Amino acid sequence: MNIIMFSGYIGSGKSAAARILNQRIPDSKVISFAERIKDGTAEFYNIQRSLCDTQEGKATFLPNHNKTVRELILDYSAYMKATHGPLIWIDMTITLIKNNPTITTWLIDDWRYINELTTLKAAFPTAKITTVRITRQAVIPLDFESEHALDDYLMDIPIENNGSIVELTDALITIIPH
Repeated sequence: MNIIMFSGYIGSGKSAAARILNQRIPDSKVISFAERIKDGTAEFYNIQRSLCDTQEGKATFLPNHNKTVRELILDYSAYMKATHGPLIWIDMTITLIKNNPTITTWLIDDWRYINELTTLKAAFPTAKITTVRITRQAVIPLDFESEHALDDYLMDIPIENNGSIVELTDALITIIPH
């Protein structure tokens, strides 16, 4: 099994990179730690799930909650970690992977914390895990812990995403497992 973990600031191209590889790697699947957080946030706060999926939606201020959708997502994630343990999101991802043995390559498009990597390595000791950092000069990082937690981590593959989708695709070709 292969696991490719993408990190980078919001808007750097992590999800685009994962989708590109997903189209080129048979039996692969794109997953996000945040999907379960977004699902839970929408249900917990009774908001439209689609607001959790885009930068514009996340920036939406909800007067009845006196917060933006992004703030609600962060609050919900913190609440779940406090009540269910700090590894709740990675544990859910591990369960998803274990329940789908026919998928040979997992593309995680929102890696944010080192404990996610160490927990995956412990759960899948024989998997080939590749870390990728996508950077984009035009992106200004938000002032959130999750944006900077991996700033000093030495990635297996750094990719500059400052060109076209074709150039990003060309840079990603070297990642495809053989």
